[in-house]
Amino acid sequence: MSFLIGMVSIQIGACGICCEYCPIYRREEKRCLGCEWSNEQLRKSGYEICAFWKCSKGKGVKCCFLCEEFPCQLHYGKKAIYTPEALNIWKKLKERGFELNR
Repeated sequence: MSFLIGMVSIQIGACGICCEYCPIYRREEKRCLGCEWSNEQLRKSGYEICAFWKCSKGKGVKCCFLCEEFPCQLHYGKKAIYTPEALNIWKKLKERGFELNR
């Protein structure tokens, strides 16, 4: 998913991480072209796909932050990418009525 911020386009993965920070996305050889592409390649090769991408795809949202259930148990499990402290801050913000623009 891409966001246009000013004159800069930023690619965000289904997990909510900025792709430019991902070492697989940044490498020069066999570079990742985003969630859709990389998970399709993994699926074709018989590998496990990203749990966050699979979940967001199944719920019809572009990334976890846009899901009504964020943060869910998937974010607290062994595949967690955010710290529990960061997730708890998001929970508190949601409880106070903070929402991301959809």
